[in-house]
Amino acid sequence: MYRMEYITFMKLCDIICPKIMVSDEMARVRTGKETISVEIMLHCLLRWLGGGSYLDIRLSAGISPAKFYSCVYKCVDAILGSEDLAYKFPSTEKELDEAAQGFGSLSTQDAIKGCVACLDGYLLQIKVPAKSETGNVKAYFSGHYQTYGINIQAACDHKCRFVYAGVAAPGGTNDIAAFKKTKISQMIQKLPPRRFVIGDNAYVCSETLLTPFSGHEKNDPSKDALNFYLSQLRIRIEQTFGLMTGKWRILCQPLQMKLKNAAKVFMCITRLHNFCINEGNISFNNNEDSERVFMHSNVYESGIVGSSVLRNMIMQELVNRRLERPAFE
Repeated sequence: MYRMEYITFMKLCDIICPKIMVSDEMARVRTGKETISVEIMLHCLLRWLGGGSYLDIRLSAGISPAKFYSCVYKCVDAILGSEDLAYKFPSTEKELDEAAQGFGSLSTQDAIKGCVACLDGYLLQIKVPAKSETGNVKAYFSGHYQTYGINIQAACDHKCRFVYAGVAAPGGTNDIAAFKKTKISQMIQKLPPRRFVIGDNAYVCSETLLTPFSGHEKNDPSKDALNFYLSQLRIRIEQTFGLMTGKWRILCQPLQMKLKNAAKVFMCITRLHNFCINEGNISFNNNEDSERVFMHSNVYESGIVGSSVLRNMIMQELVNRRLERPAFE
């Protein structure tokens, strides 16, 4: 029910306990009431994120609905404020080398060298925002999926761990526009030579952001081969979203909370996702978990094709090595 092993649960308690206890001690002095244990607070959060009803969870915890949500958001704030649970996009030479080696190990015959992350958009489903929360409610409606949401821009490493996640824009915004509003767009532009991120055709190809060939170009055998080997790595971000959604079932339906809290809850889930992988609590061999249905943000083939000398160089290297898309019977 907690989506993790007992030993992992207790380790998470130890990590967030200092931050929760500080605020709860102040509350105890102010109100004179005894505080709720960290274990009970984390029990509420994890079961809720796992898809449980707050009505059942708060009864099992012996607390009121108001106290339930107080416990949940105290844990969310503690997780978001913990340095032990933080993650970052690779930036130093050592971090970039390790990231590239990780993706290189996934590429057949080491076909693609230099990838340090995979990028994609995710539509976080939410209830219809109140007019008091945003000046433009319609901006959050995704015409593609016919639901309200928030455009999330995220990147992962070869182990399906998030290295970046950002609440980019309302759900009606396309990936290109949302991507330009995030910090990761600048991080990617600053990557050194032969270091790049792989994305889909919702993005514009450049020297540091490689995308597949699209349209009539993909009919060329050499370009089709590049598309295949790029997809071998890019699928990791798809698996990341699938694993996350399969474990934290609250994401399978629109989040029933305030707009500002929806963003906090999602960022909390990304940290818990990484924590579970680091602790060995997510299996990559479980196809059911890795292929859960999730929602992209607005997906389409970009009208701005872009160009990349590096992409052409990699394609030529594949030609020289006679690497083609494998034939499947």
